[in-house]
Amino acid sequence: MGRLNKLSRSACALAVLAITLVACAEPMRFEALEQVNPVRILVLPPQNNSPEIEGTYTFLSTISKPLGERGYYVYPVGVVDSYIKANGVTLPQEMNQIPLDKLNAQFAPDAILYTDIDYFGQKFALIDSYAYIDANLELVDAATGNTLWQKHMVYDERQNRQQQGDGGALGQIIGAVLVQMIASAMDYKFFNTSSMANMTALNDPINGLPVGPLRQTQEQ
Repeated sequence: MGRLNKLSRSACALAVLAITLVACAEPMRFEALEQVNPVRILVLPPQNNSPEIEGTYTFLSTISKPLGERGYYVYPVGVVDSYIKANGVTLPQEMNQIPLDKLNAQFAPDAILYTDIDYFGQKFALIDSYAYIDANLELVDAATGNTLWQKHMVYDERQNRQQQGDGGALGQIIGAVLVQMIASAMDYKFFNTSSMANMTALNDPINGLPVGPLRQTQEQ
């Protein structure tokens, strides 16, 4: 009898674990985003705390495409940046402090995307060199400032190498040397890495950005 009770308890524990895993695998719901249902998104240049100063505009240049593919209209980021600078606000940190009412008066967006970049650049291991991005994205309601969606994005170039095969230790050494040569000779700006990072973050099936109204219309 005791053995049956233990088996029963074990079975119950496994069932709870299975239910928990299934629940964790389900996409998160964003009720606030669904209620506002924004169409027009204004993307401000990220606040960049990383050693790579070019990370701000590399990131900015690669965010519009995946946002558009998710079903949102994105204000042309270059035009927005130039317009704000022409009106006396030149630094991304200052742009991120512009009051909502002023942004609404000039652009009339439904939502605004703010980004804090904690790291954007190369990291060096013993026999390797790889691109790495760590950033926080927050989409807020332009009318209230309430958070509609947020995402902590971490992208490590080595993940792709492992999926594609890195060629062993010798391949890592050669790859590191080539990456460093490219970075020095061609002023490598991590455009492809930034594109992949943004695409991966926005399309994450668990807590990526839900599909927007423009794509919803196309799919109906």
